[in-house]
Amino acid sequence: QAVQVIAHKYGLAADFYMQQTSSGTDFMDMQYALDEYAGMMTDLVKKQVKSTRLAIGRTPVKQLFVDGGFSKNSLYMNLLAMSFPDLEVFAAAAPQSTALGAALLRHPYWNDGPIPSTLVSLKKIG
Repeated sequence: QAVQVIAHKYGLAADFYMQQTSSGTDFMDMQYALDEYAGMMTDLVKKQVKSTRLAIGRTPVKQLFVDGGFSKNSLYMNLLAMSFPDLEVFAAAAPQSTALGAALLRHPYWNDGPIPSTLVSLKKIG
């Protein structure tokens, strides 16, 4: 919703941050919108880092996996990876991830076969 507010403010399409160029759009409006978008993402990552550090606590976590829509957001993922230089950060793609997670928890009780390695695709960030 915040992206839509930024786009409306500058008269841009809601996916302006994905576009290389925008015909008929003033360059400075596009630059201001991108700057505002980057600031919003930076603030969001700061909040995510704070809550993730609380969740991790003193556990020996070495890897961080991001699933869902934000895993496809290059700016978010790179800011997150820079914020956790001590961790390997991965963008994960798993269709129906909630159902998949539930099935994996129950896997030993209903399936003797190995878990396929292709269930989740991972992209290392940073």
